[in-house]
Amino acid sequence: LAVRFDSLALAAAEDRWTLAPGATVTLRDSAIALAGLTLTTTDGRSRITLGGAIPRAGPATVEGNLEALPLQDVWAVLQRDTAAVAGELSGTLRAAGTGGAPEIEASFSMRDAVFSEYRTPLVDGTVNYRDRRMTGTLNTWRAGERIVTVALDLPLDLAFHAVERRRLPGPITVRAQAVGVDLSLL
Repeated sequence: LAVRFDSLALAAAEDRWTLAPGATVTLRDSAIALAGLTLTTTDGRSRITLGGAIPRAGPATVEGNLEALPLQDVWAVLQRDTAAVAGELSGTLRAAGTGGAPEIEASFSMRDAVFSEYRTPLVDGTVNYRDRRMTGTLNTWRAGERIVTVALDLPLDLAFHAVERRRLPGPITVRAQAVGVDLSLL
């Protein structure tokens, strides 16, 4: 089954997003193929791209990219109050393998983030998933100095299909270190 999009528009809190003409989603037994999926704001400042194939039964690779996605737009899509957030999100995503055993790599950064009273000029991080374990780091920066570091190691099953339990047996490790950080976010 193949679906080709002539046009698609999304009105969010900050922007109007449009899908590039000719984007195609093809459903196959082994994967969901994505071609030409690019959402762009009307001013061209923000962009979301997704391409490749989402693995299902067989092996596949999908890659995505976010460029300057306004956090207010994310909150609007999640149907949350957009008045208390600001900033922008950028990042990359790559998922490969099969739907039952994906391998995922992601990196992200948030610039000029505001969540109610909490403000930070830069947050960045990485997340990796393979062999049913998620590892990652998150860093908060202010004036070029790292003020918060969080490292995690979690036993999870992130298969792209229904599973009995997402949380698996095994140790959960979360380590955080903070120096001179505003705790209003907590």
